Amino acid sequence: MYNIMDKESSVRSNIIPDKIYNGTLDTLDKDDNEIESDLYSVKIFGKNIRIAPGRSKDVNPKCVYFYVYAIKNEKVVAKLGIYEKEITSLEDKLEIYDLTQFKDGSLLLFDVYYNKPDLISNLEELEELEDLRSEVKELESLVDEIHDLRYEKEELEGKCEDLEDLVEEQESTIEELKAQIETLTNS
Repeated sequence: MYNIMDKESSVRSNIIPDKIYNGTLDTLDKDDNEIESDLYSVKIFGKNIRIAPGRSKDVNPKCVYFYVYAIKNEKVVAKLGIYEKEITSLEDKLEIYDLTQFKDGSLLLFDVYYNKPDLISNLEELEELEDLRSEVKELESLVDEIHDLRYEKEELEGKCEDLEDLVEEQESTIEELKAQIETLTNS
């Protein structure tokens, strides 16, 4: 995680009057450790920030929230803020939410990012870099396929050599049998 001077920050709820969410910006919430979630890209103050949601937590029976983390170089680097959701039925309640279901602008950033917007610049994930990472992964996959094909080719070449040896042995046996037949016919 990045070293952020103001480690504590807060943000006011848009759903529950007087509810304030507090967060430690440079630590991963214990409930969010070791989870896998989808990555999303959002624009914050004109910067492309890659984010991932944490696990949902109950505020009360009708509202859940979850932390949102900035991701850079495939690692969590900061806690950005929260999303919150009103719950009208049990079907609405999920462990991890699809962020495409939330309206633009519904991410509640911690106050420190409004007070020090330059912190967001440090979190920007350049799209070109992400594209390059994606290309590298594709190339690594192709290299793995080539290695597999080489191995299969070597196996097939070995089997072909074995078959050629077997054919030679059979041809030699046939020649020996022909010679024996010739000898027996001449006797």
